[in-house]
Amino acid sequence: MHDLAYRYNAGSFLMVVDMFLIFKFACFGLIIRCSLMFFLGFMSVTALADTNSGVEQSSAPALKVVTTFSILADMVQQIGGEYVSVHNLVDWDEDAHVFQPSPDDVKKIADANLLILNGLGFEGWLARLLSAAEYTGPSVEATKGIDLIRMDLGHDDHDAHKDENDHDHKHKASVYDPHAWHSLKAALVYLDNISQALIKVDPNNTDYYSGNLRSYSEKLKSLDDTIASKISGIAEEKRRIVVPHNAFAYLARDYGLHIHSLQGVSTDSEASAADLAKIVRLIRTLKVKAIFTETISDKRLIRVVESETDATIEGALVSGALSRELAPGYLEMMEYNSGLIIGALTKN
Repeated sequence: MHDLAYRYNAGSFLMVVDMFLIFKFACFGLIIRCSLMFFLGFMSVTALADTNSGVEQSSAPALKVVTTFSILADMVQQIGGEYVSVHNLVDWDEDAHVFQPSPDDVKKIADANLLILNGLGFEGWLARLLSAAEYTGPSVEATKGIDLIRMDLGHDDHDAHKDENDHDHKHKASVYDPHAWHSLKAALVYLDNISQALIKVDPNNTDYYSGNLRSYSEKLKSLDDTIASKISGIAEEKRRIVVPHNAFAYLARDYGLHIHSLQGVSTDSEASAADLAKIVRLIRTLKVKAIFTETISDKRLIRVVESETDATIEGALVSGALSRELAPGYLEMMEYNSGLIIGALTKN
């Protein structure tokens, strides 16, 4: 009997232990399930908050800015940063002088908040494009306020020279040279005009645009000082180069260069046999050693010039459009062009 009672009590004890363990694990499982539900609920609320945040951000979309060619596109992006969406018309490595707009360009202009153009007749196709798009929004000429160079279309040697201080001679026909971006000093005016245009359309981000303007302008000023210092060490009579078309008058003015060209201000113009002969005579007489092709110009005539003289083609300058390969940004273009020219002029 005593042994039976013992076994009974031991069994009861084990049952109690089993019940306790079952209860313990049940509670533990409940805690785990509750914790998991809480975690999933928290993640859902966080995801919803992120979604709502995204909706709030998208309620203030980036400004739709249309630029006429790649140099302006890069400048606008430098100043506008995350607050602009840039649609550019004449792409990298394309020639604005012979550009043909597409139906997509018409749509982009029609939807734009702001149009940035060079002006000075550079975009001869723009008036028709604006008419087709029925664009009535704000537009800004980036060259407004620049000390412009008046070019003589009737002057057949196509020479860009520093001596033309007032740039206002009595020639048969004159227009302002539109290639002002080749001057870093003029580029500062471009940037200021772009910044003011963005601020006018989007005043809430004034500090952002102004800050980008200051920092980017400092980079241009620093490069300008570097180029001026290097060219000042080159003898005046050696500062001569020949290029296919007359796009570098502002560069010549800034640094005291003598730049001669086969064509006028547009790549669409054609050099005559007389132009070719005159450039060959000039190179021989002045002992010009450096000639260049351009990334968007026909290279055949310049190669003829090289074959008829002792001058050497030193590379391709980036002129009317940025180059994806050589200089994808404006600052890179000015570094690349100045480096190529200085290297050629200081070559033994």
